[in-house]
Amino acid sequence: MRAIADQIHAGGGLFKAYYTIRELSNRAPELWALRSLGDEILAPSPEHMGYEEMSQLPLEYQFRAMTEHPLTGQTWMCEHLGSDYHTRWHSMLDGKRQFQDGSVQISGASRWSNFYIEGLKWLEVNAGLDGIYLDGVTFDRESFLRVRKALVRTKAQVLIDYHGSPADVMPQLSCIDSLWFGEGADYSRDPDYWFVAVSGIPFGVPGEMLQSYASVQKGMVFGLSHRYGWTHADPRGLWSWWDAFKIKDAKMLGYWMPNCPVKIENPAVRATVYVHDGQQTAIAIASWAKEATTIQPRIDFAALGIDPKKARLSAPEIPGFQKAAQFQIGEPINIPPDGGWILVLEEAGQ
Repeated sequence: MRAIADQIHAGGGLFKAYYTIRELSNRAPELWALRSLGDEILAPSPEHMGYEEMSQLPLEYQFRAMTEHPLTGQTWMCEHLGSDYHTRWHSMLDGKRQFQDGSVQISGASRWSNFYIEGLKWLEVNAGLDGIYLDGVTFDRESFLRVRKALVRTKAQVLIDYHGSPADVMPQLSCIDSLWFGEGADYSRDPDYWFVAVSGIPFGVPGEMLQSYASVQKGMVFGLSHRYGWTHADPRGLWSWWDAFKIKDAKMLGYWMPNCPVKIENPAVRATVYVHDGQQTAIAIASWAKEATTIQPRIDFAALGIDPKKARLSAPEIPGFQKAAQFQIGEPINIPPDGGWILVLEEAGQ
């Protein structure tokens, strides 16, 4: 891990690891000591049926039981743990199902969090860790606060990236730097659903989109792109435009804000504005309509510091997002079903 971290740091990047307290390998040497503590650390599952319980069933029901209780886990767990455990992620380390690394669910709201936190600090110092990625958590807010404090006291600029759902992490949101909501989300639903279930805007935390088929146009209304490398969607063209536009220096005014300087009458079409006062303004427009739509945005030029007599409106070329196009101020704009635009509004000559 240190070699990977050094390579990333040499390129000006930060190194983040997937290091969670949710699972524990069945190969962990501490497993039997933790097992002796009952369910304090090794969490049982009401859906689980262990080998011992299953073996008591009549033979004709055993296969059905295995089908109806898929959380039983690998053979080693069935034979050695027997029952009263909750199986989690399994990996076939040789690709032939002959060398398995299984895991059981553990509770982070326990003494085991002490071990986890010390491990995080060790990784920061010895492996060059700059942050962690959490795929769900099994520890409470108090434990999460301890995790955050331990990380930032060792390395002040550490980052915590969280993947899950809003309901799972509400008490811990103040400790998180970025979100990846949207697994199992219905991306066909309305803008309010996107606002709460996909974006991190209501929580003051930036986010990314999870699924390849999620609309990039709708994403930009909420300041979202896809996560690079996870899906077939490639956000690098959009990122390059972000850099060219200097979007990190712009003020984001979403359709949900009363002072958004661009209004659209059609409730199926929403617009968010990225403002450089008196300079370029980007307007992200997306349609939730299932048919082609024509709109005429109402623009508050005074609020943007742009002279309407000198204003021009265009769509920049953004690979993977849109082709370049020119528009006339005040004239209708056509939007395809579930489509949209990023438009740049500026005074001629800028």
